[in-house]
Amino acid sequence: MFRVAEELIDQRLSEALNKVFSDIPGFYSGRLDVKFKNVEDLSAGLDFNIIEINGASSESINIWDRNTGLRKAVITLLQQYHTLFKLGHVNRKRGNKPPGLTALYRAWRFENNLVKQYPQDD
Repeated sequence: MFRVAEELIDQRLSEALNKVFSDIPGFYSGRLDVKFKNVEDLSAGLDFNIIEINGASSESINIWDRNTGLRKAVITLLQQYHTLFKLGHVNRKRGNKPPGLTALYRAWRFENNLVKQYPQDD
């Protein structure tokens, strides 16, 4: 597993990712699974492929590392939730309204039905 340090992300990578995210309305937070040949090109926003885009509810992948203790995993999740609550607060100030319980329930059922169609994993 390789995690890119924030200091390796320069303006060119930010611009390349912003182009991708501009096609995803309402995407404010998430995790990308990215394939690339070398860190230098990735940092420059060159020669990389996004394998998967995970939304705000996706956990930081490092919490599943067997070397990450429970305390560190919980702290990581709490930091993530703190960030998400701050984003939600800003979005509400912009006039966005959170979905009601009925909409959340429908979205949950929709996702549940999709998951049932996924192939079995190992």
